[in-house]
Amino acid sequence: MASRLLFVVNPRSSRAAQGAERARAMLQEGGLALEEAPCPDDGAGLAALVRERAPKLDGVVLGGGDGTLHAALPALLECGAPLGVLPLGTANDFAGAIGVPADPGEAAAVIVAGARRRVDVGLAGGRPFLNTASIGVASELRRGMTRAGKRQLGALSYPLAALRRWRDIRPFTVWVRDEAASVRVFRTRQLAVANGPRQGGGIVDPENAIDDGALALHAVEEGGLASLLVAHAALRLGRPAAARGLVALRGSAFEVAADRVLEVSADGERVGYTPMRFEIREGALEVFAPAPAAAGVEVLEREPVVAWNRLGEALGATATALADAAARSDDAALADLLGALARRRRALAEDVAVHVRRLGGLPKSEDADATALAALWSRARTLLAGDARAAALAGGAEAERVYAACAREAAAADVPPSAARLAAGIAVECEHAAADLEAALAAQPPSSDSRSRASTE
Repeated sequence: MASRLLFVVNPRSSRAAQGAERARAMLQEGGLALEEAPCPDDGAGLAALVRERAPKLDGVVLGGGDGTLHAALPALLECGAPLGVLPLGTANDFAGAIGVPADPGEAAAVIVAGARRRVDVGLAGGRPFLNTASIGVASELRRGMTRAGKRQLGALSYPLAALRRWRDIRPFTVWVRDEAASVRVFRTRQLAVANGPRQGGGIVDPENAIDDGALALHAVEEGGLASLLVAHAALRLGRPAAARGLVALRGSAFEVAADRVLEVSADGERVGYTPMRFEIREGALEVFAPAPAAAGVEVLEREPVVAWNRLGEALGATATALADAAARSDDAALADLLGALARRRRALAEDVAVHVRRLGGLPKSEDADATALAALWSRARTLLAGDARAAALAGGAEAERVYAACAREAAAADVPPSAARLAAGIAVECEHAAADLEAALAAQPPSSDSRSRASTE
């Protein structure tokens, strides 16, 4: 007897129009019996639909983004129904975390194959979440992002919106207490507690698997725009340890308090206010997904071709960013420096692309992580007030050192000697670029604010 699945697609998801029909056809051709239901307009309605229909069926297939999955999550946990995910949203972090392909047809094939696994669920003040709970900048994004913007920019919309909101959020002091009663105190504008490796459409912490029984807490200590850019670079390249000023903790539970009442969002939805306790429910949700050994993020991250593909995409994207920054600069010497860096970077990206093809590389596609980082770098001066040029140069210099570390990692992978030599050369180039940017920063005249402060001292 064919499995009977509740099939619900959120028509407001950014990719629903393109992907729903193909996924439906794939599921039906695979012999699954679909009981289709229109998606309610609100999250409570979707949860009620799942509670009513799922107990009588063999599972639930939801087409939408992370917000759609979050709305249905409490009902899925109550009835114990296995979940099949069709990633039709913008970031699709949960789908990526469990190894479900981004293509809706391929995602449907995973459901047809029938393999299942259990994954963890986070709790924020007792309310379940799949991906990330946030305080500060990311929590404020839900009020500033539009559906049209997400459709136009895709995963890039998240970091760009975060950069815009960064200057509007006052820093706050937080007290973080872990399960061992250790307390960490620091000032920040953004704190995130993650259940899996992905946030905002990209891999942030490849070591934070969604079935390891632990949460990861990340925060950028207050230090200006440069700290934000460097931390973003390190996180987007999957190297959180490389970011100076990044607080990175792991544990099964955290209690977070702040010096003022702050909103807490989870999977993009408001779930309460500080103080709040965050904890993990191990294996709470069953999903249709490949086995971790076949498709897990933590396994793919160790493949040489992935390290090389990421390096090539990052180099190409920053070449464009550097060229854009050169065009914007009203300082001729700085424009010449940035233009030269862009030309060298573009040539290196082309060399890396050749080696990726020789390695049997991944299909060429736009890398949202690299593009987001490049956009942050190039738009910093136009989006922020004050010492934006100096901040952009400082952030760019430290980001170059993160790229250098990424290149050294690629050089150490199991690749031919010629590829290892190229990666080592890229590491040196990035270190030189960092030194050049720091020299340009040192040559910048002091801001009017700093001159006025000096005159009063």
